[in-house]
Amino acid sequence: MVRELITVEAVDRSFGSTDVLQDINLIINDGDRIGIVGHNGAGKTTLLNTISEQEQDVGDIVFAPGIRIAYLTQIRDIESESTIEGELGRKGRQFQELEEEISAIEAQMIDPAFYDGEWEPVMERYSELQQTLAASGGGNVAGIAKGILEQLGLDKHPMDMNVSQLSGGEKAKLALARQLVGLSGIDVMFLDEPTNHLDIETTEWLESFLKDFKGAQLIVSHDRYFLDQVCTRIVEVDNLRAWPWKGNYSQFIVQKEASEKALGEHIATLEKKIQSTTGAIQQMKRANKYDKSISAKHKMITRMQQELKALNSRVSRKRKPLILTLDALDKASMDVLELVDATMTF
Repeated sequence: MVRELITVEAVDRSFGSTDVLQDINLIINDGDRIGIVGHNGAGKTTLLNTISEQEQDVGDIVFAPGIRIAYLTQIRDIESESTIEGELGRKGRQFQELEEEISAIEAQMIDPAFYDGEWEPVMERYSELQQTLAASGGGNVAGIAKGILEQLGLDKHPMDMNVSQLSGGEKAKLALARQLVGLSGIDVMFLDEPTNHLDIETTEWLESFLKDFKGAQLIVSHDRYFLDQVCTRIVEVDNLRAWPWKGNYSQFIVQKEASEKALGEHIATLEKKIQSTTGAIQQMKRANKYDKSISAKHKMITRMQQELKALNSRVSRKRKPLILTLDALDKASMDVLELVDATMTF
């Protein structure tokens, strides 16, 4: 039986007077690879943060007991003043909860009164946490990250090189290498635009890595090809809601187009019924036919209007297209670029 890792029920999230998410319902099962899509500003990153941090305003977000999560952020967590080796040694969020619980137990162990109570189960938990940390590579983050860095082709630089000297793409690789350490015991991984600043070769490596990863994944990305290669489900964030779809991104597009067509036809049919029923009531009033059927028709219109409102809430917002026109004042030379005695090194 598939294990439910996270359950999201009737969740709302707002910032001040601005509603960002409403009535979000989602179940994340073991092995799910869910792509989160939607236009810029729809609330995709907010959805990831709300679920991972359990910071909803209304509703419930329930984690299965004992699950561990990791988060690959959209903004690469890089300390530019650090060296490559120093950066590789920093632990990602996947170790945070483990180390916090270990520190809490160690704080109890300092107090002599701790051993007057039921301390054996606590020490068993402490030993279990230490073993999990070791198995996840927590004691050798830098060494494991270096191995990942070699696979990403970024082992040519000296380890004492300052991070600020790296290009944007190289910084992205460095952050990726560090944040992918210790995922063997992770149940759910949240990834926010993981392919940002990555070249094609590194993106393909990441695709393969994620396909082999055994835990569940929630991935925000605008890279349609990446979503096609990795994801088995799609959640579209639109009109403050999260709409679930089966399959990868291409399958989602086909389903959505068919759904929007059927939805449009349903709305048109309902609008015609409301119009015709309203017309029938007006005719009955003109003929002074005031009987129970008028009351029944009013109730029918009310029900249809409620249904119409619900259907319209599912209609995707139409984004205004960007139209850009550039007119040259003078005809340019045919020479677009000229290099003389140019050199380029990496």
